[in-house]
Amino acid sequence: MWYVTSTASFFTLIVAGQAFLPQLGSRIIGGESYDIEDVPYQLSLEYLGSHICGASILSKSFAITAAHCTYGVRAAQLKVRAGSGIVEHGGQLIPISRIHQHPDYNIINLDNDISILLLKVPIKLNFRAQPIALPNWSETIKVGTTAFASGWGVIKGTDMFPINLQAITISIIGHDTCQLLYENEDITRNMMCAISWIGKMDTCRGDSGGPLVSNGKLIGITSWGYGCARDNFPGVYTNVQNYRDFIWKKTNGLL
Repeated sequence: MWYVTSTASFFTLIVAGQAFLPQLGSRIIGGESYDIEDVPYQLSLEYLGSHICGASILSKSFAITAAHCTYGVRAAQLKVRAGSGIVEHGGQLIPISRIHQHPDYNIINLDNDISILLLKVPIKLNFRAQPIALPNWSETIKVGTTAFASGWGVIKGTDMFPINLQAITISIIGHDTCQLLYENEDITRNMMCAISWIGKMDTCRGDSGGPLVSNGKLIGITSWGYGCARDNFPGVYTNVQNYRDFIWKKTNGLL
């Protein structure tokens, strides 16, 4: 499973100068390079100047990411980079003012893996930096829905991040099917799973917190999985639809 027992331990290793990144998240396997103009909602979440996770623009003042990307971290240690498809370069680098991590985030099974980030200064919205829409309050994401995942996770066979933003197209599978595949894990109703049926494509380490998008709406947040692009082990994503109330409250109803 892609996880570390403590995000705080992960940051201790970074401070110690070791090249260690959270196993929870993901890398784009089998993807293609994309310009940020094609994925303008994509953010890089940086810890002390280094990319650690993905995130998405909710509005000029708020971003959304995975709770395991913010667990044990202070807001002052984080920034988001908007409007750049080049990792750790260009665009707008914006400090985080406050982290609204879900109060019921479970570090064992990664249930409620969602955090809302209040930005210290607004993002300057333009064709390279745009908010992503959320699903309607009553919307249901159907099995077989095609979704688009993106990020700067390390490329298979290396320990290095790609320079350019990568993305893949995958398909949503049913909850019960996903639970059968992950027979030793708890796939909660707050999670959704997606897989590629046409080849070795997946998200993995370094894409954590990044967007899973369908029909122009943020339906998922990259969360966890067994390995990367392993047969019969789909990626697991936070089901954004289940958190409309949480998002509404933490953004003061401004979305």
